[in-house]
Amino acid sequence: MTTRELITSHLPDLDRLDDPFVQAVVAFERAALLLDLEDWMVERLRHCERECTARLPLMREDGRAVTVTAQEAVHHTIHPYSIARLEVRPQGSQSEVRAHAMRMSWTCALMNVAASGGGVLLGCQSMEHSETEMRQLTREFAPALRARTTAGAITGGNGANDYVMAWLAQECAGAAVRVLPGSDVERACQCEAATQWVMRILHARMGRMEGARIALQGCGRKALDVAEALAGHGAKLIALADGSGGVMDARGLDLGAVRKHLEREGVLLGFEAGEAVSNAEVLAMECEALLLASGANQVTAGNGGLVRARVVAELEADAITLDAMQALAERTEVAPHWMMDAGTVVSATLQAKEWMGLQMPARRARAVIRRAVGETWVDIQQARRRWNVPVHEAAQLVAVDRLAERLRFQRPG
Repeated sequence: MTTRELITSHLPDLDRLDDPFVQAVVAFERAALLLDLEDWMVERLRHCERECTARLPLMREDGRAVTVTAQEAVHHTIHPYSIARLEVRPQGSQSEVRAHAMRMSWTCALMNVAASGGGVLLGCQSMEHSETEMRQLTREFAPALRARTTAGAITGGNGANDYVMAWLAQECAGAAVRVLPGSDVERACQCEAATQWVMRILHARMGRMEGARIALQGCGRKALDVAEALAGHGAKLIALADGSGGVMDARGLDLGAVRKHLEREGVLLGFEAGEAVSNAEVLAMECEALLLASGANQVTAGNGGLVRARVVAELEADAITLDAMQALAERTEVAPHWMMDAGTVVSATLQAKEWMGLQMPARRARAVIRRAVGETWVDIQQARRRWNVPVHEAAQLVAVDRLAERLRFQRPG
């Protein structure tokens, strides 16, 4: 089967374009076609090599017995080490876990981190369970992770709060796979990587950062950290929204005042230093960069036409649907989550060095990120010129090409 035929083929259980793994495979195969990868290589990389499902028994405090599903996937075994993100949420599928694993592989390759990508899902809502119940779940889940013979790291994702990560890390102490609770280094790396990508794309589009207008969907800590970092380079946050509504000020919002209000109230509603607007108005705000950090499917085919930003960046996974991604790319630059999340894989690598006694402060970690992004940006620009593609496709080409080079040394036969 030729590469072109592989592009139009479908996995038996993936026949819907709204399937997350189908979307990940389509993006990969588009890159494979441009790179003219060997057919055997395309066939290997379009699947996850290892998958595991565990059914965890849980006795709730009200006496009910329930079963929680835990799922894990590792994209490839080209590297003996894997980096995965744990998500804790009730609505999830094996397809999503596979997609996260594949995209994490591209993130690792893009940042020249010698690791495979992985995905882990614990199918429950942590906020709906007591501390006792969540501790029981981590104890039930840990044996499945400890059974792994290959080394790896698991970082926290959506729903995996600091308590869950700390309990799981304790249960998995000494295992081949290490669970990494949140740290200052991880937070610094995630913020720096996202900031660097947005800055470089904006500079390529505008030739400057000074006065760049930023709109932000989502008020989480990471999102506000990135907005604050961009403001430190001359940008200004003109619009902000969360689930309770939005606020805008063309002169720029005071991020310090926003943080204090959120700490006090928990939601943006009631913040008076600006004009109240709707979430849809923030999404449609005329600005240089729109940062998406309030969950999946924020931009779809239905509302994508409203977006007027020069750059749209996913700070959370699947914030832009596949059809919206393709439409947006025709008139703006899109930075997908797997690219924006480069700091996660770098911080996991740096924390691995800490286990060997090599401590790295957040300041130095940020310098490592800046250097890595700068080197990769050169390759992305070359890919853009060679294939005349937008930034997100150029980044995909660079990542796939780097992994393909490594795979050629392991060609079967």
